[in-house]
Amino acid sequence: MLKRYHHIIGGIFRVVDASVIGIAWIASYWLRFYVPLIEVTKGFPEFERYAALTPFLMLLWLMVFSGLKVYRSRRLLRRTDEAHLILKAHLVAIILFITLTYLFSEYKYSRGVILYFGLMGGVLLVSFRLLLRNALRKLRAKGFNLRYVLVVGEGPMVEHMVARLNRFPELGLRVVGFVSHPRSTVQALGGQKRL
Repeated sequence: MLKRYHHIIGGIFRVVDASVIGIAWIASYWLRFYVPLIEVTKGFPEFERYAALTPFLMLLWLMVFSGLKVYRSRRLLRRTDEAHLILKAHLVAIILFITLTYLFSEYKYSRGVILYFGLMGGVLLVSFRLLLRNALRKLRAKGFNLRYVLVVGEGPMVEHMVARLNRFPELGLRVVGFVSHPRSTVQALGGQKRL
């Protein structure tokens, strides 16, 4: 069951990331040539040449993100760490894209478009990922997509850990009980009964 949910959530993240990359690429072309913040001096390239590259970009980003394990289940990862991981993968994908286009294409794509794409893509990827993560956390706080935890041991550190897990239901980790040494006199821990 958990594996199925992980594939569903991972699939949603992949679709959103690929869509964001495609939209950012097309928007970067329009921003560079139709809202020229910097004057266009070398003429206007054909839109079709840039649009034809969109599926390749989407696939490349998905491959790089998968290779750098961006889609692994990370319930306990802080938002800043996740944003850092996404931006790192995005930078690797951009460098790989630039390398591939300069090695295998005679046509040189606009540096302005690539710059806008890098900036816009990074901001949009992090923004949408954080929106999705926050939505998942709200669902988990309401009892959806939970993972159940059996605590082994007792003592102040274990009590502290159970209290923290209970304080943050958005992590989706629900303590169901605890197990300790058979001679232990502790019968309850953090509101959970001994099993």
